[in-house]
Amino acid sequence: MFTRSVLLRSVASTTQFAARQRMPSAFVSARFQSTCPDITEADIERIQTAWEHVRKINPKDSGALLFKNIFHEAGDAAPALAAMWDFSKDDDFDMNDLDKSKGMRKHGAQVVLTAQYAIDRLEDAGRLIPIVKDLGHRHEDYKTLEGHYPVVGAALLRTLSMALPAEVWADKEVQESFKKFWGFTAFYMLEGQKERRDHIA
Repeated sequence: MFTRSVLLRSVASTTQFAARQRMPSAFVSARFQSTCPDITEADIERIQTAWEHVRKINPKDSGALLFKNIFHEAGDAAPALAAMWDFSKDDDFDMNDLDKSKGMRKHGAQVVLTAQYAIDRLEDAGRLIPIVKDLGHRHEDYKTLEGHYPVVGAALLRTLSMALPAEVWADKEVQESFKKFWGFTAFYMLEGQKERRDHIA
């Protein structure tokens, strides 16, 4: 089971954004939502029930799929985005053959397990929000940009559309609930990044 400290170490080790990496202008100029969506009990039930299907998949496989979709959503900026992670420096990393990358698969698995940690604790938002903000603090140190959030969010939804049974993802309420989940996560991570900037200033 992941404790809070393990969660933080997991995200820190799997989100090694290079501080000196020059980001494409599309990421720099993009803006995410300014309000946090209201996640209801019904949303939580839909998210947790659907996630049980993801839980049955090897996290390395679902994580690899997530990163393939992140690069898909990034489009022409995918090579620059890939360069932000340490696994892109491995000999087996090839943008044209991502399945070969052991580092990306390991990284992706940790990201999926981090999402799972949050999903399992959605009922206790009071305790979860500070943890998500802490992740935002760390992402500020990694020079994560606001424009990265919609890319990862779109990739998450695309991954779910491929990983979940068709009849589950066909439910528009399930889709909307997962959009809220990402909106919640991104909102409080961005809040954490702002707190970190204000603290440094």
